[in-house]
Amino acid sequence: MRRLLLVFLLLLASPALALTVQDAPDSIPKMPPLPKVKGDALPWDIFLETKEKQKKVTFPGGGYSFEVTPIFTDKMKELNGKEVTLYGFMFPLEQSEKQANFLIGPFPPSCPFHYHIPPSLVVEVRTKKPIAFSWDEITLKGTLELADKDPNGVYYFLKNAEAVK
Repeated sequence: MRRLLLVFLLLLASPALALTVQDAPDSIPKMPPLPKVKGDALPWDIFLETKEKQKKVTFPGGGYSFEVTPIFTDKMKELNGKEVTLYGFMFPLEQSEKQANFLIGPFPPSCPFHYHIPPSLVVEVRTKKPIAFSWDEITLKGTLELADKDPNGVYYFLKNAEAVK
């Protein structure tokens, strides 16, 4: 169920990202500047540098979709498998006071169904042990893993994560 929710959340972001400036209506707000991070946390702009490649996939019967894969920078590739610190906001995937699997990004969630930021700014977190849900900023430490072929559209995972006080 969590996977299905994650797929749904990330797929909702895809059509908005596929729009060009010419196609986009004036009512779509621009993303605010990325916040400054605290301590030794990775800056979010390093994640935003990840680009995307789209490939059209045609189905029998004439339907089609797009397969989107990330193109990581060398800087991001160097961080793969390394312990990193992230500072941001929790987007829960579970209906529980404590979360073991959730998303983190640079902005507080503004909608309970969809994290309105590009997929390159979303990290799926899996903790060593569940941590208390919070609407406030959190700092996490864990192992960053890049995911270029995740079927749910996730680009990064933070595994074995723990909250940092």
